[in-house]
Order: sequence, then structure tokens, then C-alpha cells
Amino acid sequence: MKQEQQKSFRQQLKIMFKGYRHLTRKLSRQLAQLGFTLENGRTHYKIYYGEDHQHAVIISKTSSDYRAGMNICRQLYTLVPAHP
Repeated sequence: MKQEQQKSFRQQLKIMFKGYRHLTRKLSRQLAQLGFTLENGRTHYKIYYGEDHQHAVIISKTSSDYRAGMNICRQLYTLVPAHP
């Protein structure tokens, strides 16, 4: 990704996960538009980027931490490969 695209992508993730408490339909649709896939578990979700199912971000279905959204955003951003 180019520098401008990286900033835009990161800003979109921050906006999407601000105040995260649980995964909504709107949030799952937005993640799908960005290229992420979701796998539903009993108590957690696994989020993959693209076709790579070796690396995942695992998030809680119901979070109690007020910083959970920003932490998920950071983890998802590191999951996406950066291209110069």
C-alpha cells in the first residue's frame, strides 16, 4: 500500500472500531468491504485478511475493556501486508 492509502485504511479502521463493545452487522459488512473475513466461534471471532488463513486476529464477542476497539484496530492493521 502507498503511504496515503495506509493512512486512509488506518483511519477507516479507527472510525469503525471506536467504542467497540460487540460486533454488529454494520461492522461485519464494513470489514468485508475492506477485505477481511470473519469466522464465528463460541465466545470469540477470528478475523482473517484476504486468502491468508494462517494469520488471524482473535476478538471477543462481548468486550468489557474500553480500549478494546483501538487494540483490535492496531492488530488488524498489522495483519494487513504493507506493499511499498
